[in-house]
Amino acid sequence: MHCELCGKEISGKPKHVVIEGAELDTCAYCGNLGTEIRRPQASGGHKTKVAVRARTRYTDIYRQMQGELDPDFDKVVREARERAQLTQEQLAGKIMEKALVIKKVERKELAPDDRLRKKLEKALNIHLLIDVSADETRRDKYSENLTLGDIAVVKRRG
Repeated sequence: MHCELCGKEISGKPKHVVIEGAELDTCAYCGNLGTEIRRPQASGGHKTKVAVRARTRYTDIYRQMQGELDPDFDKVVREARERAQLTQEQLAGKIMEKALVIKKVERKELAPDDRLRKKLEKALNIHLLIDVSADETRRDKYSENLTLGDIAVVKRRG
């Protein structure tokens, strides 16, 4: 059997480890680079319970998003707060946040995360997410926005 990390022949029993979320059978040296998973023994004799470390599942946060944060979120929050006749301190108290957070959102120094966005939407009765259709996200060949491919210089070994 070969080590799934370095490729060397494994002498003896391989170590079953988790490295960066991947379960691998490794040699003793590479096994020290991850967290070992102990498997329960299959013997019919005395059985002991061995804690098996559960693999954490990767969740793609982009799949959970229902839209994109409005680029003018700062103006939307400020105007809604003013319509509700609230000061930044009063709004902060209402949603259990610091006034500095509200100030930074309104100055566009802080983009609200999902938790803060939901609090602001509920307190001010606004929507900070905009729908982005597939047609809008596709960029054509003559897009005014640059990509890394537009500016990168590829050096080839030769």
